[in-house]
Parts: sequence; structure tokens; C-alpha cells
Amino acid sequence: MASPTVYKWTDPGAPQMLRGSSVDMQAVFQAILIDGYGSQTPPVAGLNKWTIPFSDGTGFVLKQGGTQARKVCMKLDGFYSTGVYAEMECAVDYTDLNTPQNLWAGTAEYDRVGIGYSNNATYNIPWIIFATERSIFCQFGYNNEFTDTVRFDTVAATTMYNHHWFFGDYIPEDVSLTVNQCVSFSNYSSSGSSQYCESLTYSNSYSGYGKKRCSGQPGNITGEFRCDPFFSRPVSRAAVSVGSLSTSADSPRYPNLVNGGLYLDDVKILSERTIMGKFPGLLFPLQSRPFPINGIVHEIDGTGVYTGETIYVFGTTGGQYMLRDGEWGVD
Repeated sequence: MASPTVYKWTDPGAPQMLRGSSVDMQAVFQAILIDGYGSQTPPVAGLNKWTIPFSDGTGFVLKQGGTQARKVCMKLDGFYSTGVYAEMECAVDYTDLNTPQNLWAGTAEYDRVGIGYSNNATYNIPWIIFATERSIFCQFGYNNEFTDTVRFDTVAATTMYNHHWFFGDYIPEDVSLTVNQCVSFSNYSSSGSSQYCESLTYSNSYSGYGKKRCSGQPGNITGEFRCDPFFSRPVSRAAVSVGSLSTSADSPRYPNLVNGGLYLDDVKILSERTIMGKFPGLLFPLQSRPFPINGIVHEIDGTGVYTGETIYVFGTTGGQYMLRDGEWGVD
């Protein structure tokens, strides 16, 4: 079992990434998961590190680390020239860059993940990656002001442009399950920047924004499946005005009037109306937008069961989600 390491573009010695650059993207993952940078070390050492077994300057294959025999892969290529997205596919393994073995059901040609946005080819894209030896949450921000920025989103006029996705092991409901890898992403045909901000925050009912998908091989149920919070409606419901709390009667407010509390819930993974498990370290606030959207990633000290942890608050067009840096329950 492992706690994640949190890697940020603002760390001393962190690699920087220009928009739409396969070379820069590979360098980021190489530094985070394999080589380390500055005082940051990879999430796992020695022969158990993540690997990049194949690359050609336009794309690369990322392969899980850890001691488990099963190490699945994600391929990233087709980087959009102004940023926004990379095309991706996932498979149990690859024999070369273009030959997947057991391509995952539910992933298809032109599936994409968001990789941030900048309106200038010389501006670096902010990124924050949570990583263990088997799982990663990737967040990419928005920069249209400076070569380098300490803000995750330099605009935040309507909402934070936070492209995000997950790849790796989830926590299975059946603890004996070892085939428990998935990828969560937004499935879009458009290249609009805002459309890659809903992978973990919009419910499938928001058909106008496409749908998020969670694909992989979850045990005996193979194929495409949904990943929704049980309280997706209050979380995803639009606020009355940007950054404000919803006044809808079915959306609980923050802080809670009884005790001032912030209520958080695990995010479940569903397949064929069956609870398969949950995302490691991922939490939803039951209250709508408890924190303001102002271009930064809020960091709060955990209390109660999260005492001693830091909880990172990410805002998107579809609500807010949170990642904790404590024990995740998977490697």
C-alpha cells in the first residue's frame, strides 16, 4: 500500500512543458516516474519503476511499475498543436509503439485526454501529478499570460481550466481482484479547451458536454463503464453565478450550518449498475463549490479520518473534486 507523491510544475528543477509537445510531455513523465528531478524522487525505486518502453518523438507508451506481474500500458500520441489534448489508447501490453496486445474494451480510435492550454507557443503549461507505483492522477492548467506562472489557471474568469484524467489501479470492491486497472477520461470529438475539464466532475446526464468514460478490464465485467459519484447531482449542478454556492434546495451548502463541516465522499466506479470499487484518493464534496474558483489549487489540512493529510481542491466547469495525499489503499 502506498501514499502518493505530489509533483508540481513549480517544484525546483521540475521539467516544463510547452503546449502540444510530445517531447516535453514525455520528459515530464520521465522525470516524475523514472528519473526524479530536484529533490523529488520517483514514487517507486529500482526495478519496480514505471517505464517508457517505446517512443519515437511523436508519441510514447507509459507502463506501470510495482512488483505485480501485470503492468498495463497507456499510449499517448497525436498531440494537438495548440495543446488541449493528446490521443490515447490503453492495452495490457505493447510489442512496439504501434502494436498493442489486448487493447482495452471501451477505448477507441481518437479517444483523448486533456493536456492543458496556452495561447502562446512559448508559454509553459502548469501541471500537477499525483503518482504511486501503479496509479496516476494528471491535472493540466491554463496559461495565457507569462512564460512561467505560479497560478494553475491565469484566467479563471468563468471556471478553472483544469484538464484531468486517471490511469492505473483502482481499489476493487472484491479485494482479491488483481485485474483492476482503468482509465478515466472525457470522450469528445471536439478540440475545445473547456471540454476536457469534466472527466471526474460531470455526470453522464450532461449530454451536451459529451460523457466521461472509464474503460478497462474490471474483473469479470469487461468493457466501457461509468464512473459517477453517488451525489453527482448536487456536485455537478451549476451555481447561480460563477464561483458562488448553488441556492437549489437539493444542494447542501458549505459551511454546514449545524457544525460548519465540509462533507466528503469517495468516488465509486460503476459497471452495469454494479459497484466495482472506487478511485484511490479521490473525494467529492457533497456541498456545491465549497471553495472559490480563483486560479489556484487550494490546499487544506485534513481533519478527522484525514488528520495529517493535505487535501488539494481542484475546480472545474462541472464542480469541484479533491485529492488527498494520505494512504490510498493501492500500490
